[in-house]
Amino acid sequence: MINTRDLNSPRRSPTPLMTFTKHNCIINLQKNGDVQNRIKQKSENLLFDELDQYNIKLNFDEIDDILDRYVATAIIRLPDA
Repeated sequence: MINTRDLNSPRRSPTPLMTFTKHNCIINLQKNGDVQNRIKQKSENLLFDELDQYNIKLNFDEIDDILDRYVATAIIRLPDA
């Protein structure tokens, strides 16, 4: 399990995915489906790259679940700009 305190540590450098997500956060991220879809598409591309790099095999339902959880977390954790 990931220790969430480590995720907030100033010593961690931002991942490309988090940088992209923060850059695309705008007013009403919670209600803006277009931004949520953009974030999901970009994160899907980055996820596939990581899965290929580490030779990890996931089915599409597992990938969709990861992406849904990521977007839900971004909605909660990243304040509207």
